[in-house]
Amino acid sequence: SNLKLVYCVSNNLEVENVIEKFILFSSSLNLDKTETIVNENSKVLTFSDKEQLCINSRIQPTFQNYEINDLCDSLIRPFLLLTSNRKKIKKNSDISDLIFYSKKPFRCVYFYNLQNKKNLFPLKGVWSNEKLRKFGLQKKICPFYFSRERVEDSNIIVTEIATMFLSKNLEIFKNRQNNSPFLIFDNIHDLETILSENGQIYINSLILDDCERSLLLLKKRKFL
Repeated sequence: SNLKLVYCVSNNLEVENVIEKFILFSSSLNLDKTETIVNENSKVLTFSDKEQLCINSRIQPTFQNYEINDLCDSLIRPFLLLTSNRKKIKKNSDISDLIFYSKKPFRCVYFYNLQNKKNLFPLKGVWSNEKLRKFGLQKKICPFYFSRERVEDSNIIVTEIATMFLSKNLEIFKNRQNNSPFLIFDNIHDLETILSENGQIYINSLILDDCERSLLLLKKRKFL
């Protein structure tokens, strides 16, 4: 794992401001040839939601974040179902099935293209939301899922605290990082409220099983 630092700020505007400062700093290093190694190895990535990164033409400016998520899920679900059942599909038919998926109406061509090309684009430099969107349009790949695929390759992640603490995003860091990176909160005035709104409670499945058995036993005793 390359990730060393997760930098959390309060909103998307501050994410863009931090990224802009990284770009200015990275540009200044080009003036000094002794610092080019640092600049070439820098991998700074924004970790934003679909509202900032989705480039699908079906997304309207008036869409709320939940509407964008719902549309995205409906567009990629057939592909996810196909790949989850890959063991049941003959190897010779894999490619034809993926081609069939790409030609179906109401499918996201950007997401599909990323599945075939995601290993072709190494992460290098500083990536803002704007750069991710432009890169996605240029290469015809999904910038949102591209950024998720590149979390493990990045040195620094810049994100909103509300985005960071969504359960599905925490799973990305939990599953992909061997070493825990440093976590920095910058200019967060109401951290306690944000954490309470986005907090999670983990209950061991064994405890749930015990509770279920106890409830069944109590129910039997009550009606006997």
